[in-house]
Amino acid sequence: MIPAPAMTRFHRCALFLVVALLAASVPLGAQGAASRPASRPALPGTAEGGWREWRADPLNSARSHGKVPSFKGLRWKYVAESGMQASPVVADGVVYVATKEGSIHALDFATGRRIFEKRITPVTLPKEMPKGFGWSTPLVLDEVLVIGSDEAKIYGISRRDGSILWQVSTGEKVWASPKFDGRLVHVGCLDGKWYAINPKTGAVEWTLRLGGEIGGSACIVGDEAAVTSRDKKLHLIDLRRGKLIASVDTGGHSTSTPTLAAGVYCFWPSGGKFTGVDALSRTVLWKTESLGQYRTSSATDGERVYTTGGPFVIAFNPVDGAQLWYSRSGRSFDSSPVSVGDKVVATGADSKLWVFDAATGAGGEVMDLGESFAASPAVVDGLCIVCGSSGTVFAIE
Repeated sequence: MIPAPAMTRFHRCALFLVVALLAASVPLGAQGAASRPASRPALPGTAEGGWREWRADPLNSARSHGKVPSFKGLRWKYVAESGMQASPVVADGVVYVATKEGSIHALDFATGRRIFEKRITPVTLPKEMPKGFGWSTPLVLDEVLVIGSDEAKIYGISRRDGSILWQVSTGEKVWASPKFDGRLVHVGCLDGKWYAINPKTGAVEWTLRLGGEIGGSACIVGDEAAVTSRDKKLHLIDLRRGKLIASVDTGGHSTSTPTLAAGVYCFWPSGGKFTGVDALSRTVLWKTESLGQYRTSSATDGERVYTTGGPFVIAFNPVDGAQLWYSRSGRSFDSSPVSVGDKVVATGADSKLWVFDAATGAGGEVMDLGESFAASPAVVDGLCIVCGSSGTVFAIE
């Protein structure tokens, strides 16, 4: 393991608190003007806060601050026209899901009743690969959903009826999920470009070309974003100037989305060495022993960082990379975990919902849902929403 430079846990916790407050001070429901008091933003996972983006918040904590489900029963399920890789998002009592065939479905959070279903991307011929929505999860703002597609476009879609408000053509597929800095939407693309877009008009304010494909989403801390790329670097970008600040050599290409935990960007590069990069010094703090080739993202409760890799759910200390515990399933975890209360929740290729104790890793399978999962769960107000690879949306309470 690469040793960390001298920095006390106090300093790291202080940094984490500062960046968390910065992230929380930009409500996702606001485009230029706050829709709720900035001093008391609604937290992800609560009824008011919802789950408005990939990994719950700009820091990608995937942390739900709402009620913890009992994980004992199914409240409702809904069957879409095709499978889903994108994760669900929740805002104002509505669940939004995006399918591989290219449709957006809006569902009532409490009952699963369909509010609307809208085909967005063009219909493909039977022998063609669908050019719908792949790994890109929608971002929910005031009136618009923003999402990237395998059709090489970024869409702005009306939350009211699913109509297309604007679209931006890119040079390749968009696997990354859009992120919001309080003014512009930011999303990387497999063409190696970063797009900064006005969410109201769809105007591209600026672009920035990085050294390789961008498949993961950004971690946004104030005016700075961190994003991985296939050029084996973690890139740090000034969002106000549209300029590259620094690039950190990580030794492996990546489509993993960085999570900021205790002032450390945590993610998987190729080579299977889970890696921590110091947000202050912009240097690699630590790398774990090689664990396998994984592209999942992480969750954090501030004390520990949790990730999935192959058949494992693993907890690390984000300060020094020490492995705290691991638990094993029967098959691979293809989706990323989430944190709620004192639990870690994960789904995978074995069709099962898994719940673990955050401190010890004790726990395991709690429910067999009958289809595999590539999408990560969203946990809001005591309800765990998961999208299956065969097209079923499950709401577990």
